[in-house]
Amino acid sequence: MRRFFFLFPACLVVILDQMTKIWCVHHLILNHSEPFIDHILYLTLTYNSRGAFSLFPFPNLFFIAMTLILIGFFLFYALRYNQSYTLQLFIGLLIGGGIGNLIDRIRLGYVIDFLDLRFWPVFNFADSAVTVSMIFFFFYFVNRK
Repeated sequence: MRRFFFLFPACLVVILDQMTKIWCVHHLILNHSEPFIDHILYLTLTYNSRGAFSLFPFPNLFFIAMTLILIGFFLFYALRYNQSYTLQLFIGLLIGGGIGNLIDRIRLGYVIDFLDLRFWPVFNFADSAVTVSMIFFFFYFVNRK
């Protein structure tokens, strides 16, 4: 059963990501900020056709292909090896985040972003899941003996 544990966080991330994006599209004005937590977090609806916090200007098809390759790699890894629940959790976060943004890219041609910290590019729930999982993987693999 542990081999499939990653499916729970992956599905949870996809559902939360898509639900928050739908809410934002229906309740926020494009490129207009609304304070959520004063002076800390704002909701700013943006459409990102670039990748990784708007840093890379590659075509949308490039990001779709790379996301599919990475999801495939992590799916293979999750199903092939019997990892701990912690490792499965972070694999699920990574896969779920990738799928959440992949849905946007395929359906819309861009990714819906809305979380605005003011000192960082606007991002979304899927981006957060991917970033947290990548930080975990960095420390996990650096500290392996």
